[in-house]
Formats: sequence, C-alpha cells, structure tokens
Amino acid sequence: MEAIESLYPSRLSDHVEELAHHGFRGAAWDKAARYLREAAAKAFGTSANRQAITYGEQALDALRNLPETRETLEQGIDVRCALRASLWTVGETARIPVLLDEAEGLARACNDQQRLGLVSVLRSHYFWVTAQLLGARMFAMNALQIATARGDWELQAAANFYLGTTSFSAGQ
Repeated sequence: MEAIESLYPSRLSDHVEELAHHGFRGAAWDKAARYLREAAAKAFGTSANRQAITYGEQALDALRNLPETRETLEQGIDVRCALRASLWTVGETARIPVLLDEAEGLARACNDQQRLGLVSVLRSHYFWVTAQLLGARMFAMNALQIATARGDWELQAAANFYLGTTSFSAGQ
C-alpha cells in the first residue's frame, strides 16, 4: 500500500482497489476503511454492485477495528447507506432494514441529525416500496421534522416526496 501511495500520489484513484486490498490485508484499518469506501463507490458507479457490496462489507470490518469516534461512527453510517443502494440493485433487500437500523443507531449515538434525517428518508423509501405505508409515512414525517428544524431544504424535499408518494399509494 505504501509503495503504491509513494509511486502514484496523484493517481491514487486509479489504484484504489489495490490500495483497499493491501490496506485491509495489512490491517492498516484507517486507510483500509477510506480506500474500501472509495473502491465501493467506484464499483457502484460502474454497476459492479456485487463488488461494491464486498468492498462495503470490508469497509465495515475495517471500521470495527478502529476506535469508536465521531468520525468512525459517521463513516459507519455512510457505508451502510451506500451499501443499501448496491443491495437494492442486486435484489438483496432483506438486508437493507438491518443496515438502516444500525445506521440509525449510530446516528443517534453521535447525535448527527443530518444523517439521522437521511436514514429516515431511506427507511421511508424502503417501507414505501415494500408497501408498508404506515412505516413509510412515519419515517418521512420524522425526516421532515429534522429537515424543518435544521432548515435543510434538500432533506425537506425528499421527505415531502415520500409523504406525497405514501399518501398517493394509500389513496389519500
């Protein structure tokens, strides 16, 4: 990993998969977590969703080996939210609620209202698509409450979208 970093300092993204591999195998957990997150995002961006899932799961393993700080909690939330998209794409939807439960717990643990709002929107989406409209509405309302308190217009738009789609789906 260190050799790649020193040989290609301006082209690390070209070698992120190798960096992730060596960081993980060498137990350089901080760098491994970072490179694995980047590798997962790169894989997802090219529709290599199974590979994105593998990298995401390894990133979670790397984070578990680091001290629990606000930064590692935030990274744990972000990895779980990103994993959700790849899991959805390959049809492994049963794992999504577990990841989002974990992400919500981490967001509450570090009192990160922005990420808690995001997780609420993602949970609302999951419940809406799986026709659990009461749950979808509850999480959308939670996200809207957080968005309003924070003045977060993007989150407010997402929350209102799921409130609207849920109401439409329920015939309201």
